[in-house]
Amino acid sequence: MTLVGSGSLSTSLTSPFEANSLYVVSLDVRSSSLASLASESFGVQVLDANNAVVAELNESGLVGLLGINLGVVSELTGELGGLAGKLDLIGALQPLLELLEGNQPLLQAVEDLLASLVGQDPSVVSKVVDLLEAVLNGTLDPSGLDPSEIASILGLLEASPIVTALDDLLTFAGGNEGPLEALVNLLDVILGSPGDLGVVQALLESLVGNDGLVQRVSDILLYALADDGLLGGLTDTLTRSLLGVADPNGSGFQNVKLIFSVGGTVPEGAIGIRLSAGAAVALGLEVDYDNVTVERFALVTPPTPGPGGAAQPFLKVRGKKVRKVNSNKVVIRGRAAAFGTNNQISRVEYKVRAKGVKNRKFRKAKGLEQWRIVLRPNEGRTRIRVRAFDALQQVSPIRRVVVVK
Repeated sequence: MTLVGSGSLSTSLTSPFEANSLYVVSLDVRSSSLASLASESFGVQVLDANNAVVAELNESGLVGLLGINLGVVSELTGELGGLAGKLDLIGALQPLLELLEGNQPLLQAVEDLLASLVGQDPSVVSKVVDLLEAVLNGTLDPSGLDPSEIASILGLLEASPIVTALDDLLTFAGGNEGPLEALVNLLDVILGSPGDLGVVQALLESLVGNDGLVQRVSDILLYALADDGLLGGLTDTLTRSLLGVADPNGSGFQNVKLIFSVGGTVPEGAIGIRLSAGAAVALGLEVDYDNVTVERFALVTPPTPGPGGAAQPFLKVRGKKVRKVNSNKVVIRGRAAAFGTNNQISRVEYKVRAKGVKNRKFRKAKGLEQWRIVLRPNEGRTRIRVRAFDALQQVSPIRRVVVVK
C-alpha cells in the first residue's frame, strides 16, 4: 500500500476484541525521507466499532521518540536480554514500570536505591524490604524518619549510599503506595536470585530521562510473559521494532510494532486498523506500508492498571519460601493489599499439594489484609500456593511455599 498526499486507509478485522489479551500490530513502513515523518505525517491506529482510538503509533513515537540517537536501543537489547527466561522477575518488574510511567522523579529514586543495593549482602536487601513494608502497613511514619533513624534500623552508617537513597525514596511515600508495593514485590523476587539486581538496575538506569520508553518497555515485558522466547532472541533490529521506532537514516522497509493490552473492559465491536498520512506526505513524499498483521496473546499477568483503574492486588508471604519443620502444625502468615478508590481485598485463597492429599481445590485463608493459614503437613514435601482477590476480582501473582517435614 502506498500513500501519496494526505488521507487514510482503514479496514476492520472479523475478530472482536477479547478480554485480558495482549495485541501486537506489526507492519513494514518505508518513506523516501523517514525523518520527514516527524512532521505529523504518519500514523497507525487501532479502532473500536465506534472509531474510538484504542491504541496508536504516530510520527512522534515512530521517529521523534529517540530522534537520530539510537544508542539506547543497543543498551536495551542487552538489558532486556538479561531478563530472558526469568518469568518471575519479569512478572514483578512489569507492574512496577507500569506504575512508574510518567513519574520520572520516582523512577530516579527507585533506580538510585537499586544502584545502592547492587553487590550488597542479601540480608541488607531484606532489611530494606522490611522497612518499606513497615511504612506501607503504617508501623513506621516516613515523615518522622530521618537518615540517622533509617541507618539505625538498617544497621548501617548514616553516610551509607543506601541510607541516602532510601531517605530520598521515602519522600515519595505519600500517594505512591502502589509503586512502593510493587518495588517490595520486586525486591522479594530478587532476594531469591540476588544476581538479578544488577540486571534490573541497569534497565531502569537506561529508562531514567527517557520517559517515553517506560511504557514501551513495560509493554515489551508483557509480550515476553506471553512469549517466553522473545527476549532470548533479541537483536538491535528486533528491539527497535518492539519499541515501535524507525531509524530515520534507514532505507528500505523497516518493521515496527504497536503493542497494547486489553483488560476486563473490552472495546466494542471488531478490531479496526487505520493507516494515515498527513502534512509532509501531502508535499509529495510517499509512505509505503506492507505486511500489516495483528496477533493476539492471552495475558499471563492481567494488565496494570486493571478494569477498575487499580493495580492488581499485592500479596506477600512472610518468612522463608522453603521451611523445614518437625511439628505437626504449621502457621503461614502474610499480608495483602488492594489499590484504587473503594477497593479492598475480598479473599485470600490457598491450595495444598502433598502426597496423600485428595482435595486440591483452593480454600479460603483466615483474614484478608493480614491473613494466615494453619496446616498439618504430611511427611515429605507439602507445597502451598497462595493468591489474593480484590473487590474488582483482580487476582494477585501466586506465591509459593514449601514445607518439608
